[in-house]
Amino acid sequence: MFWLDFWINNRCLAEHFPNLFHLSNDKEASIDKMGMWEGYEWIYVFSWIRPLRGRNIGLLDQLYTILSTIHIDKDGEDRLIWKDNKTGRFSVKSLCGLLSPKPSTNSGFSFAGIWKGIVPPKVEIFC
Repeated sequence: MFWLDFWINNRCLAEHFPNLFHLSNDKEASIDKMGMWEGYEWIYVFSWIRPLRGRNIGLLDQLYTILSTIHIDKDGEDRLIWKDNKTGRFSVKSLCGLLSPKPSTNSGFSFAGIWKGIVPPKVEIFC
């Protein structure tokens, strides 16, 4: 989604440009619905609930500056990337690594054994 996905600088555009997001008619539109191809150049087309004025015009200029650094390939494959795996593909192992508590060197507290005896033995295997 153009405004809501983390596809530029690990931040969503709705957070970076809240005023423009609020004024957008296309808050949940995907990137492909936010523009069109002119030959091999992607042109962004925005729809606003009212004409932009004042500070919002400057914000739109900033948005265009950021978007100009992004290369969209007309013939490229559109795909999702799992950031927590070097290959960019989802794996259960990488998900488990995210969900497992990391040992802290600053704290004397250990998560080891926290579920022992509380959950059935077959479930303890996963804890």
